[in-house]
Amino acid sequence: MNDVPARAHHLLITEGDMNARLGKESEEDSRWYFHTRTNRNGELLRDTALECDMEITNIRFRKKVNKRWTFLSDGTLNKGQIDYILIRRKWKNSLKNTEVYNTFQSLGSDHRVVVCKIKVSFRKGHRPPKKVNYDYSALKSDGELQKKYAIEVWNRFSGLVEEDDGATESYGKLMVANEAANKSLLPKKTRQKQIDPSSDPRVDSARRGLFLAKDQYHQEPCEEKREEVATKKDLLKACYKEGGQIPAVDSWKGAAQQNVLRTGGSTSLGYLDSHPQSLTIVFRSGIYSIHPPLNIEDGPFTIEELRLAKKQIVEGKAYGDDGISPEVMKRVDIDDVILKFCNDALCDGLMPDQWKLSNIVPVPKKGDLTKTDNYRGISLTSIVSKTLNKMLLNRMKPSLEEVLRDNQNGFRPGRSTTSHILALRRIMEGARAKNLKATMVFIDFKKAFDSVHRGLLMKILKAYGIPEAIVRLIEGIYTSTKANVITADGITEIFDILAGVLQGDTLAPYLFIIMIDYIMTVTIDDDDSDSGFTLRPARSRRIGAEKIADVEFADDVALITDTIEGAKLLLDRLEKAALSVSHERH
Repeated sequence: MNDVPARAHHLLITEGDMNARLGKESEEDSRWYFHTRTNRNGELLRDTALECDMEITNIRFRKKVNKRWTFLSDGTLNKGQIDYILIRRKWKNSLKNTEVYNTFQSLGSDHRVVVCKIKVSFRKGHRPPKKVNYDYSALKSDGELQKKYAIEVWNRFSGLVEEDDGATESYGKLMVANEAANKSLLPKKTRQKQIDPSSDPRVDSARRGLFLAKDQYHQEPCEEKREEVATKKDLLKACYKEGGQIPAVDSWKGAAQQNVLRTGGSTSLGYLDSHPQSLTIVFRSGIYSIHPPLNIEDGPFTIEELRLAKKQIVEGKAYGDDGISPEVMKRVDIDDVILKFCNDALCDGLMPDQWKLSNIVPVPKKGDLTKTDNYRGISLTSIVSKTLNKMLLNRMKPSLEEVLRDNQNGFRPGRSTTSHILALRRIMEGARAKNLKATMVFIDFKKAFDSVHRGLLMKILKAYGIPEAIVRLIEGIYTSTKANVITADGITEIFDILAGVLQGDTLAPYLFIIMIDYIMTVTIDDDDSDSGFTLRPARSRRIGAEKIADVEFADDVALITDTIEGAKLLLDRLEKAALSVSHERH
């Protein structure tokens, strides 16, 4: 403990089974002990705490006697306080509580869990104003409310907007009008009281059975009764899950780990650490032309296109920083205003900055929640910009479906992984039945969505024959994109996003599979007779061999060849093609 320097503001915590019993040092000692006398190890613990400037947290807080003991000896059932948590005195004001608990993990053990609650605050974070949650469900069925809402938004917006306003200023005034309509017409969402599953009769019965098994084990310890305790513990967990909640005592550890990230104003997430400057690569080869110009409409959007895109909006989802919810976008008739913003972006390149800002919400996955890699970022973007991208997708998809390779099943309607799994299985079964050689290489690109080079993506879109006006609009959407991270302590500073397709966007998955399609088109040479696995040998000079070289689902790729040498050749080609569009290797 002396090796940890104090001058660097290190938070030092020491915990463990000290086998020390502490009692009052004198009559003036007002701390809270379980024992009346101090043993030899207790004296050594006090000396160590004094020498290393540590605070013994167990005796700092006033607790009932049955909340102080940490050890129950088997057979004799004698109780003792021998497990301690110590913290450096410099941080003692951050210490909020130390308490002893019975948990599922401690049942069957002679020790109880000692939990220390610490709240560290380095500096005051920027907290946004408390968000008001409105109940948008009324808009789904109340036609009169929809009309009132549309009139309210239109009247306020027309009174605020001026002729010389830019796209960002005009859209900001639309946001103000929308918020005013929310306040005047929509009720606030009420919190629903959650049912406590601990009151469920099944849970209560399982709990009583577990406590009975525990008492029997402590009175007569044996392996059979230990297994009985474990069985009763599993039964209680199952009853809690059936009641809709995992026991709080079973999840406190994960919550404590998650709280490590709740340090005011100093939150650091992986999104901020992975800067796209590491993606700089010298591109030596150009972009090959894939298809002549496609017959895709590039004129102004029509009201029919907007209404079709609105029908495809899913209600009940979170919305972006502009505050326009999916219900408002889908049910309220402000189509003329929305259509003007979309056509200004398409025809004149005038795009609101609000469309380019994403709010990232970190969602825990699994593992150690103090590591930022164990969080998945959910991006909340503008519903209006998603609707614009949906109109773009509706224009592009019919023509591009005829151009994209049949081997790609990702993000395409009517396709799934099932057909690819079946194809690979049939190939393996056929090769085994006919005693043929087959080599398969499975590839998954690392951070594939985040490592796409946006400049090259635009060139690839042109190579696929997408009209210049559509590519220019997509390029505008992907220029100067920014994001911030919403944490428990507030919102981080806004930072730039310079690479990758936009997360949570309706158009982004399709743009990504176009990029993957280009990589695989460059990799697989249809004229190369050695590429791929032979399904049927050539029957004549005119009727060549039938081969399959690859199947893909988004960035998951399977290469299939007759020989290992052929697999190495395809893998080398794939690597070169992937690096040319700034993919990182996995």
